[in-house]
Amino acid sequence: MEEPIVLKIFLIGFHHKKGCVKDSEYPKENKYDFDIERLPSLCLPDQSHNYESDSVYFVIPNSNEEKRIFGVSCFRQIKTDKLINRKENDGTEFSRSSVQKSVCCLTSIPLFGYIEVKLNLYVDKIFEQADFLKCEELLKESYIELNRCLSMRLETIDLNDFYIGLCLRELISIWKHKILVLFKLLLLEKRVLCYGTPVRPLCTTILSIISLHPHLLNKGLWNCPDKKQKKLEIFQDDKINVEEEITNSTDSQKPHLMNLRCINTKDFFAPMHIFKNGYLCLPFISLSYIDIIADKLNNGFIAGASNVLFQQKKNLVDVIIDIPTQTIDYNDAELKRSLQLTSHDLRFFEHILKGIDSPSEEMGGIGTDQWIRNQFESYFTSMLRTNYEVDNNRELECFNECFMEEWRKTNNYQDWLTKKITFMSSNLEGNDFDKFPLGHPFSRQPINVSDVRNKIVQSINNTPSARKTVAAVTTTFSNAKSSFALWLSNLSVKEEVSDDLKDEYDKVDQEKTNQVI
Repeated sequence: MEEPIVLKIFLIGFHHKKGCVKDSEYPKENKYDFDIERLPSLCLPDQSHNYESDSVYFVIPNSNEEKRIFGVSCFRQIKTDKLINRKENDGTEFSRSSVQKSVCCLTSIPLFGYIEVKLNLYVDKIFEQADFLKCEELLKESYIELNRCLSMRLETIDLNDFYIGLCLRELISIWKHKILVLFKLLLLEKRVLCYGTPVRPLCTTILSIISLHPHLLNKGLWNCPDKKQKKLEIFQDDKINVEEEITNSTDSQKPHLMNLRCINTKDFFAPMHIFKNGYLCLPFISLSYIDIIADKLNNGFIAGASNVLFQQKKNLVDVIIDIPTQTIDYNDAELKRSLQLTSHDLRFFEHILKGIDSPSEEMGGIGTDQWIRNQFESYFTSMLRTNYEVDNNRELECFNECFMEEWRKTNNYQDWLTKKITFMSSNLEGNDFDKFPLGHPFSRQPINVSDVRNKIVQSINNTPSARKTVAAVTTTFSNAKSSFALWLSNLSVKEEVSDDLKDEYDKVDQEKTNQVI
């Protein structure tokens, strides 16, 4: 019998003495290899009591790389006085003014956003029922219905299904050029901790970065069945195939943009195998799993956390990323140097920002999330081709030579190189990848004033002291602007009063003159 897509459904609660606990589950039997005792802490994150609702995406830590288990948990909070039954599973009364519960779905496919949408419908039903001791039937119903929906969806699956709930346009508008830094950071297989609350934006930021790498979300985390893989490849390869400048826009105010060239992803063996050889993808982990990131047997990780204690474990990580403030703190100066964006990188990102600011449905849907992914794919292809083929330092410097050298040492690059060498041994003519233009896609123009401005902005944004200075200057300028506006307003009022008084004086003078006459 074929294994179901949805493996289990849980109701998780917060007990005033025991902490996060499993209230009920369906099916009852546990035939999967994971630590079920620590699971509740993933479903009700630290600080979740500060929010009425939240969602969590996670990958079960230490699950088999070839058969990962993915989780989606939808959290709600309800006032105790609104409940029909105000007792815990063990018969004790709820001791707090509000009750926190979460419904968790474990699945074999990383369709996080799609499952979240469906799961929320059943979470609403459970909370409308207002009796958590009578949830068994609803859990069973949600298990059966989710499996039915996902089985049907799997028949017509495409890449867009993996991107539900992710919004690159919004993310890039917030993070700006730092998105490109995070994109390159992932390739270096470092120990990366992302911190923030609420948890959903934390998880979606990590998954969005992953989704910028060709096929990494749908194939790098999940071993897609061969019969489904063709559908994904057909969808992925429906792109603009030529590098083309858009000059026929009817709006003369819009900047000129290019659709960067893309090739079939099979020609460069996408995805890169980042999440193999002991490198972990953990969109969210709780404090119960801190031993996972401390384990020396793991080669690295990108992990999300909401407990502030993780931020204090700087000895366990290379980089700490604060999601709410968009700050990147490095514990390694050499790593920071490797991830400095070049002028050509900043040009590429300026190209992305222009596309977002001037969207167009013509010429490949400029500014859409799919267009953004296509541009990043082309950038990545150029970078991979250059690193493979070029010994010329000048070409490598366009991508940051230190980064290119560090990338060559990683497991994902070495795995790719083995595939490439094996392919070339039996295909001497190569493929479209070997005909792809060498060098950075934005290296054709000489350095200009705009490049200098972009470098200055990058330097300011990357320096904590400079960020504080900019914030102080901005605040001072804002206060000065307000004071000036107030002064100007008062001045206008005084002028009006002065004019009125002048009229009165003139009137009095005229009356006196008349009397004299």
